[in-house]
Amino acid sequence: MREKVARDRITVRLANVPQCLVGIEAGMATHYVARELSALGHDVKQVPPAYAKPVPARPQERLQRCPRDRGSCSAAVHSLRAVINQIRSFLLEHGIAIRQGLRFLRQQLPAILAKRSDVLSPV
Repeated sequence: MREKVARDRITVRLANVPQCLVGIEAGMATHYVARELSALGHDVKQVPPAYAKPVPARPQERLQRCPRDRGSCSAAVHSLRAVINQIRSFLLEHGIAIRQGLRFLRQQLPAILAKRSDVLSPV
């Protein structure tokens, strides 16, 4: 099948189709769509936008596997930890030390922002 289907209609469109290989252009929210189609039993491959041309699929093309939900969540947690560490290091450069962990940052940050206008700019 070669047809354009809107993102919110693709699972409805492919719900009754026998299990098959589905190629979708990688982009915003395609991980979600890929997981939804995988749950229906389809083999989903994401094609980088540079390779998503209206030509037949070739075996030598580079395809991306869709990440599992657990994998994308662990990537988000990793990014969150990196942001927490950036905030802590910024505060430490201004003489304000906070213990490691989200709990300590969450407890102390409101008080620091309220009291330490002498060290931290409003920006």
